[in-house]
Amino acid sequence: LDDLAPLQCTGPNSLILAGQGASDWQLLVQQRLKNSVPTSFRPGQFDGDYAHASKGVTEFGETIEAEKGELQTIEIDSVCLINGRESADSPTLLIGYLSQLGHCARIIARFSGEGTDANLEQLVADCEFDGCLLPPGGERTSQWVFVTAGDDPALLLADFADRVGIYHGVPEPPQPPPTVFCSWQYYGRDFAERDFVEDLAFLEEHRIPFDVFLIDECWDMDWGDWLGNELWPSGMKMAADRISALGYRPGIWTCPYLAKPESKMAAEHPEWLLRRKDGSPHTFPMDGTNFVLDPTYPGFCDHLEELYRRMTEDWGFTYHKMDFMRAIFLDRDVCFFDPTATRLEAYRRGLEAIRRGVGPNSYLSVCGGHYGGSLGLADSQRSGSDVAAVWDKPPALPRIKQNLLRTWMNRFWHADPDAMMVRRREQAINESDTGYLSLGKFTDDEARTITLNQYLGGGLVCLSEKFPELDADRLALYRHVLPGHDTPAVPLDYFEPNCPSQLVSRVTPRCSDLEPWMTLAVVNWEDETRSVKATLSQQVIDGLPGSRFLLFEFFSQELLGLFAADAEIDLGELPPHASRLLRVVPWTGEPMLAGTDLHFSGGGVEISSWKITPTGIDGTIDSRWDYPVAVAAAFPAGDSCLLQRVTVSPGQRDFHIDKPEA
Repeated sequence: LDDLAPLQCTGPNSLILAGQGASDWQLLVQQRLKNSVPTSFRPGQFDGDYAHASKGVTEFGETIEAEKGELQTIEIDSVCLINGRESADSPTLLIGYLSQLGHCARIIARFSGEGTDANLEQLVADCEFDGCLLPPGGERTSQWVFVTAGDDPALLLADFADRVGIYHGVPEPPQPPPTVFCSWQYYGRDFAERDFVEDLAFLEEHRIPFDVFLIDECWDMDWGDWLGNELWPSGMKMAADRISALGYRPGIWTCPYLAKPESKMAAEHPEWLLRRKDGSPHTFPMDGTNFVLDPTYPGFCDHLEELYRRMTEDWGFTYHKMDFMRAIFLDRDVCFFDPTATRLEAYRRGLEAIRRGVGPNSYLSVCGGHYGGSLGLADSQRSGSDVAAVWDKPPALPRIKQNLLRTWMNRFWHADPDAMMVRRREQAINESDTGYLSLGKFTDDEARTITLNQYLGGGLVCLSEKFPELDADRLALYRHVLPGHDTPAVPLDYFEPNCPSQLVSRVTPRCSDLEPWMTLAVVNWEDETRSVKATLSQQVIDGLPGSRFLLFEFFSQELLGLFAADAEIDLGELPPHASRLLRVVPWTGEPMLAGTDLHFSGGGVEISSWKITPTGIDGTIDSRWDYPVAVAAAFPAGDSCLLQRVTVSPGQRDFHIDKPEA
């Protein structure tokens, strides 16, 4: 069985949206691979967005030039949104796969023509069965295709995600998400035990409050064997023990579906190698040639289960990052030992074996896996390509765009935006092929925006630094996102060309004396300074009571004032790649929290008590950071308000903010 197609539209008039054909559409498409770019594009316009939709990016994040061609083909997985770009009254149509297990599935959209002559040629829901064998009397069912329409793209996506989660019995992930130090984005594969010991010594004296210390690729000998190499003479159990002794959670990197040709596994178990239809081994290019392994071959999943049980129970690693998982489902031209299995079933069999091995309390971080195929098994999944601490080369923006347009996936797991790096470093640590990872060339504005990206993702927070050489002002940026907080941002401009530039997050504070509020991020992705404005639209204030709102800007620590719903706020000139973060809170006429300078949530994480008293406000700061914290409160003053501040010294918890004199 090759394919089933539960939905087909063929020809220009087969799908009309509010009277509009394809030349008037804009589409927001999600895509299967972490390295592909979810994006909005406009049929017949061959710009960078169309290039992202049709070609994705290179391994280093470079955009591949779009090709016009007579037929333009876009592959979508697992959902797309379509609306008319010229009419404000046009509804948004959502088409997506409700069921996502059993087999790969994609939506294929084909267009012809350019500009106003663009036409839809075909839109088909393609359920891929990969030529699997259907035995006599057997049955196969396509995925359910879910079709709906509405006025708000964000609500449509949230509803879709919740329906998928409920259909598959996937609970919402536990909160808060973990925060993870990763060795890769500074050291690459040159991270050695001597560096590890040095880093732990620093952390023992100057603790950074993250949760997981992840040893990424560097420790392994030959992929497939998973034994420590000469860079780690004391062994990996020693490493896990030392991490645990400092109060961090030990994490380790593997790529379970790959084996190096020189590995013992490849020599001792050639039957486990996945074969192509011509009988040759299926390979995956990454750091040379690698064999791909077949999870349907008897004994291989038992091996995976035992391998991960050993790393968890014997060595002590309870956080597992698993990389290059896409190798198993990239190519349809493979033959599994089980001829009835699809690529997705093979992928999931291996992942289920790993979960059995690590146990229910270990954390599985999937990198480059199949989003649907990991449902209910992955605790986190990467939302985009590997990052670097340089804005232009390799480019940062496609990676940020991947993260911002996948925040809706936090319904299933903690989205992983890859590492935040804010160091200053002009020279690489060495001349190896991963030495460039140690560079740090962000401007101050760019470093702030890179930090903000971690907060907006709303999932896992990741970082990678050589802490002893990190400048104090750049280290201070980490206090804005550690600890993690469940605040996945929603783009207000999903269909904006290039990248969404305004995103809103709902903050539910830990302090029961405070009501929820919103934060609104505004970013200038352009290479030139531009004037920016924000509007207190219904999307921004959704669910907040009242008709007036107090706005406080995080980076400047300025009170912008009180504004009515639908008011337009002039934020002035925004430099290239810079950002602003506004705390939006309903104005009740009572003294209230305006903001803090510690966490981007504006008090959602760090304030544990808040009481209005006759003389002002009493409160408590609860933070693991050794920094002074500025707390600002707004007091009513006629039809306006006055700002009062207090600075809470390190080690101090309780504070009082005096009520201003009349």
